[in-house]
Amino acid sequence: MFIGTLEGLTAGYQEQGEIAQSLFKAATPAGWIKAFSFNVLNKERQPEITLKSDIMTLNIPSEYQKQGRQFALLAMDKNGKVYLLSDTDTDPNTITVALNFEGYAFNLIYKD
Repeated sequence: MFIGTLEGLTAGYQEQGEIAQSLFKAATPAGWIKAFSFNVLNKERQPEITLKSDIMTLNIPSEYQKQGRQFALLAMDKNGKVYLLSDTDTDPNTITVALNFEGYAFNLIYKD
């Protein structure tokens, strides 16, 4: 299980390139807004494959928390395929998703 905060991911953070962001933008459902992007990389700055077939819980930064707000993650695998992952927990301060692929690039999105 991976549990983290945006601050905990800063060592592996890098903004995705133009191609990745255009794929994420195309996959964002209508009415949803991008909060931020992050990559999960290991110390060699390679995709962190230990997330495969695992649960990931991310603490939502307080500036994005709002009563009734829905969150989801867009996740990209190493082949550039984008997945929309729904929040599986009921805690409004976290998002929990199941990964069944080697995801490493993510966009946190929300809808009011």
